[in-house]
Amino acid sequence: LNHLWVAPEWQGQGLGRLLLLEAARLYHRRHPAARLALEVFAGRPAEAWYRRLGFVESERRSWWRGPSLPSPEAPLLPCHGLAGAARRHRAWGFSSFRAGPYRVGRLWTPYFRLTDPAALRDLALLATLARLDPARRPFLVAPFAPPHPWYRVAVSKRMECSADLFFERVR
Repeated sequence: LNHLWVAPEWQGQGLGRLLLLEAARLYHRRHPAARLALEVFAGRPAEAWYRRLGFVESERRSWWRGPSLPSPEAPLLPCHGLAGAARRHRAWGFSSFRAGPYRVGRLWTPYFRLTDPAALRDLALLATLARLDPARRPFLVAPFAPPHPWYRVAVSKRMECSADLFFERVR
């Protein structure tokens, strides 16, 4: 699950539960799995809500904001999925594409989201991202601290639940 949000005036009426149930049913039909997983920002009300539905923390990751992208002289990586990512980004404010071996996300306007620590040292990737959008900054989601001058802006938790328990509690 990437993002679930219910406007304040609609909260408390069961709409979030119905949206989550329908998303889980669709996913489970296509990918029968014993477990369901999602990510939630630590300390937010949604964390307690997911716990009540049977989800437990399985991993914790920090969200790190990095410095502006350098403009290194390096060969550019081939990018795949940019056209579809551009459409999704205009519609939803986030998207992803592949740059060489890396999956790169675009969050809102100012960030490239990275999850592979090797990306921080790959000059070809950094040159490619700087060429695509020099105004964006790198954002790393990882369980470790990258070197200075990166700084942590949030902590998220991966939460998991057995599919059977989830469907039993949500019905």
